[in-house]
Amino acid sequence: MMTSIYTLEDIRHYEQRPLDERFPEQNIPALLQASAERFADDIALEMLWTGEPGEASQCLSYRQLFEEVLKARQLLLRAGFADGQVLALMLPMIPETHILGFAAQCGGIVNPLNPMLEVEHLAGILNETGARILAVCAPQLAPELWARVPSLLARCPALEKLLVIGPPGGVAETDGVPARVEVLDYRALMAECNPEPLARMPDGADIAAYFHTGGTTGRPKIARLSQRNFAFIAQQIEQVTGLPRHTMLNGLPLFHIYGNMVAGLASLIKGNRVVQLTPAGYRTPAVIENFWHLVAAHRANVVPLVPTLFGLLLDADAEGLDLSCLWELGCGAAPMPPGLKRRFRARFDVPIVEGYGMTESCCLIARAAGSPAPEAQAAPAGSVGLRLPYTGLQVASLAGGEVSPLPDGQVGSILISGPNLFAGYLHEEDNRSVWHTDRAGRRWFDTGDCGYLDARGYLFITGRAKDLIIRGGHNIDPLTIEEPLRGHGAVAEVVAVGMPDTRAGELPVVFVQPRAGRSVDEDALLAFAAAQIGERAAVPKRVFPLEEMPLTAVGKIFKPELRRMAAQAAVRDLLQEAGVDASAEVVLSGGSLRLRLEVEAPQAAGARRLLEQLPLALEIVEPAEST
Repeated sequence: MMTSIYTLEDIRHYEQRPLDERFPEQNIPALLQASAERFADDIALEMLWTGEPGEASQCLSYRQLFEEVLKARQLLLRAGFADGQVLALMLPMIPETHILGFAAQCGGIVNPLNPMLEVEHLAGILNETGARILAVCAPQLAPELWARVPSLLARCPALEKLLVIGPPGGVAETDGVPARVEVLDYRALMAECNPEPLARMPDGADIAAYFHTGGTTGRPKIARLSQRNFAFIAQQIEQVTGLPRHTMLNGLPLFHIYGNMVAGLASLIKGNRVVQLTPAGYRTPAVIENFWHLVAAHRANVVPLVPTLFGLLLDADAEGLDLSCLWELGCGAAPMPPGLKRRFRARFDVPIVEGYGMTESCCLIARAAGSPAPEAQAAPAGSVGLRLPYTGLQVASLAGGEVSPLPDGQVGSILISGPNLFAGYLHEEDNRSVWHTDRAGRRWFDTGDCGYLDARGYLFITGRAKDLIIRGGHNIDPLTIEEPLRGHGAVAEVVAVGMPDTRAGELPVVFVQPRAGRSVDEDALLAFAAAQIGERAAVPKRVFPLEEMPLTAVGKIFKPELRRMAAQAAVRDLLQEAGVDASAEVVLSGGSLRLRLEVEAPQAAGARRLLEQLPLALEIVEPAEST
């Protein structure tokens, strides 16, 4: 029986039952086996290849999915894959991504890779994790990805085997693979394997996944997630959503913890039907164009999204469609602009349920009450909801190395602990300064985010202490931009910040102080950046030359002022492009950015619609009458 969890009091009552008693299963294959037995011939995964209305889909039942996982496990064992070893996946969003990922987690570690990263970046991740087997698609299926494979293998001496997924009924092509690397034909080998029962189940403390979370250009940062992390979050999501079994559309990438969890294990242990929107997800133009038609055709109940997608889907065609099937839309990975949320709700009248999490929390820390909750239990505007049951969450000051909890309403560092918290970073150097022990001896992880709690326990995010730039839900470490640009002869100092954007949420831009006697050619520096920065999403979109950087009283660069200047430029550009005659000023207020707009009444409504797309608090006033 589903327990209602809508308030902090509900959470505390729910926690009276011990965690191990409530969730006895602490590993991934045991949960998958139980769902295969329980839901048997019901559809688990449904694959759409084009995103066009009316296309035939490829389906896997729960029984078939687990049998494929067991066969893939045998394939890996025959290939010499031992417990504790790493299988890297450089795959699009296809059924085999789920199958191989779960097969690796039956005793080993899966390392999902973003296939769109540059070769040098991918090689850095693979060399850091020590993966011996890499799974890829043959050139017939993904020619643009295969083009990177030979040079990637040349940069990764530890890779011994390449597992190639070819077209159904065909032979995998493998041109360009170095002779030292053994090529394995996935489909041919799967045809030889039987779905043998597992000899043993993993322990809850065993590492199940390595996820790349960013880092400097020299070395990637890898988060280690355990079997218990995955098992806890998957089962907890089932409880806190309050949703019955449903159909979910997914276009989020499976290499990101958000898509990996909500469209993977968390859905596949409760009997949901997950419809995958093409191998490229939302990067397929037809998916965005036909999104509402796909919702109606597949009678989708739930769709997880990121804020940038809401802006695109707001204008997609929905004329005459029956969307009554849709219960709620999820929103995660980055803050959602309040104005965009209001506009979306006004047009589609569907609840948008926000949450807060990160790779290090195995997807989730806090969540707002979903569509089954009474309207009276809706999270207050601007909040990301209440903490998960059994999860420690506090806002504290870390001054002087002490963990000092702050009162309700006061902004501080967001700290977490509990069964969702990862096992630490792979490289010990990355663990320094992010773990803190309070006076009671409890260990806390510093999320790097700042925020506050209200009297009812709702969490509000106010900023990011780590200064990450979040572009379309993708985290970009400013150092990946700044370090390469410091190698340019004309650059004395450079700082990368996020500039608000109506589509991406933020775009990376740089403020540059030139060397004495030198000047900065903006176009030339952007070209230099594109050639030097290995992560395409991190290449800056704008260069703002400055004679001097703004400094604090102790001589440190004052980044909030640079973010204010970038936001001011974004607002100015928007108003000019729309032909709106208004006076706009972005100001720093209490550590947050606010936009104060003076505009004549006839243009006020249009200006509001325009600027509410930006993640800035907006205040509109009429111009003072001249005397």
